[in-house]
Amino acid sequence: MIFIAADKTKLGRVYNNGSATFINTESQKLIVTCRHVYEEYERLKDRDSAVALAITGSGHSRPFVISDAIVVSRGQREIDLITLRLPDPSSVERAGKRYFLGYCWPPKRTSKGEGVLVTGFPGEHRIIANHKFTAVMDSLSLQVSSSSEKHFCMADDIEDDPRFVTKILKDIPDLKTLGGMSGAPVWRWDMRETITCPALAGFVYESSVDGINSTVFAHHSDFIESDGSIRAMP
Repeated sequence: MIFIAADKTKLGRVYNNGSATFINTESQKLIVTCRHVYEEYERLKDRDSAVALAITGSGHSRPFVISDAIVVSRGQREIDLITLRLPDPSSVERAGKRYFLGYCWPPKRTSKGEGVLVTGFPGEHRIIANHKFTAVMDSLSLQVSSSSEKHFCMADDIEDDPRFVTKILKDIPDLKTLGGMSGAPVWRWDMRETITCPALAGFVYESSVDGINSTVFAHHSDFIESDGSIRAMP
């Protein structure tokens, strides 16, 4: 998810970026990101009406504008999440996106010691060159170090913690910071009958300032109801 100033003929300035998750609860097709990411876009839009909200797409050189997204729900106080819905949810397919359809909603929570995978779009792997925009996805293999009612944490302080970073493009520099990963999905694995299935554990909303070894915080995905509303803390 990026904030751009663009006209119809050329890519303009990219102000900032975050990550987003496309989910299908079977009741709603939603875009989930962090509330602070979307509110930064709103502040920029208030100052400059030319600022647009956009997503990147597979195999496309231009961002796909989604400024017509409708806010379904904003998390309150401690829950830094927001859900959006497009007037035509299927339009994201033109940008090469698909909604993740979980086999049950809400998903099961993750627990301490479980291995998870974070996939998102860090800002330092955002490339603008030759009038083309490329946002490179990175995946981080982490381990849950603690879990509470509000969130779960992935700290790099567990013995033999398997913290690996996978780059989709091998010829770009190694990832040094996690800026831009807010809103990224966190995946766990469930056994369904005899098949291992990806399940949505949560959404990254914050990290410490320790570079690639930062502690990563994620809200549980079950804060989002099947209709897109975001429940409050008990």
